[in-house]
Amino acid sequence: MWLSSVQPQQTGADGGHAKAPFNATQAKFHQAAWAKHLGTQVETVNSVGAKMILIPPGEFMMGSTDEKVEAALKVADEIKADGVVISRIEKAEGPQHKVIITKPLLMSATEVTIGQFKKFSATGCRSLGGLDRPSFT
Repeated sequence: MWLSSVQPQQTGADGGHAKAPFNATQAKFHQAAWAKHLGTQVETVNSVGAKMILIPPGEFMMGSTDEKVEAALKVADEIKADGVVISRIEKAEGPQHKVIITKPLLMSATEVTIGQFKKFSATGCRSLGGLDRPSFT
């Protein structure tokens, strides 16, 4: 099925939730519809200067199929990739699974910079659980 012929599911004025596969134009439509519904913009800047992108509810398949993992491993073998690359392909690319985002969220457009983290840290938030449990008070 061609991506341009797939219409994401819509359930109302909020734009519904997007169900992959969909193309970039359809993704932007859902972002704009949700931004309007929430009374915000698709792109905003938070208090520490990070550019945030609105991610609307939706569902997609994450990870690679077994066939794609095998193909990647074959290429890695052909180019004589090191063990780290091969291990990453084996462990990080699968299994393919469905991801469902049930509520709109904001995600940083880039990694957090040291400067942004310092500004955040200065707010007084602290982790209750250490590095393995990112819960804040």
